[in-house]
Amino acid sequence: MTSTIIIMEKIILPTSYIKLRSAFNTVKIKFSAFAEALYRADDNQMTIIKNVWKYVTYFDKTEYNDLCDFAYKLYLSTPNSNIMIRAYDLVYALLNNVYYKNTGNYANKAYGLSILIPTYDS
Repeated sequence: MTSTIIIMEKIILPTSYIKLRSAFNTVKIKFSAFAEALYRADDNQMTIIKNVWKYVTYFDKTEYNDLCDFAYKLYLSTPNSNIMIRAYDLVYALLNNVYYKNTGNYANKAYGLSILIPTYDS
């Protein structure tokens, strides 16, 4: 298994990926709960979310932000307990289930998975 991982890191994998099976399901469940909490945010919370989004580590283009960094910074910034709990759960799931991290030279502080949140002006 170790030699396979080394080969995969150096040759095969151009991007990050999540461990399969139960780990993927864990990330999917935590991400869905996080997204649902964001969807239910009121106007005051949306202002906080938009402000946090501006300062998240990004990949190549500023609209592709690092998911773990976004959730962590939102966790630190929100007074909304539901968003805080869901953000913490997602960060924990990502940190424990990202199997291979390729962030490139431009995002060395990233955790390896990006997210795009479209805006009205883009």
